[in-house]
Amino acid sequence: VDGNMSKIYCQNLCLLAKLFLDHKTLYYDVEPFLFYVLTKNDEKGCHLVGYFSKEKLCQQKYNVSCIMIMPQHQRQGFGRFLIDFRQLVWDVSEQGFPGGHLQSFAAVTKGHQLPICS
Repeated sequence: VDGNMSKIYCQNLCLLAKLFLDHKTLYYDVEPFLFYVLTKNDEKGCHLVGYFSKEKLCQQKYNVSCIMIMPQHQRQGFGRFLIDFRQLVWDVSEQGFPGGHLQSFAAVTKGHQLPICS
């Protein structure tokens, strides 16, 4: 989801993440970000599992800005899935070095203890 094209939706994602992430600082300036949203779908509709966001153009070559898994979906492998998907997006886009920004969080993600956010 492009933060510039779906500003209200992306702002709401950020505000929702703030409920679970004390150090989350981005709420309203979502235009320079892309949001990759993971949902579970059933007969009642689509249910938010989590998301990660990344800057469209980042000076520091970070490949993720924030990653959050809803509490009821933690420890089910969704965090690892988003991190692996983030790596795939990063490799395909060839905008920097793979694995860079989240390497320091490797110990945290081994137990799928998400959310983590920079």
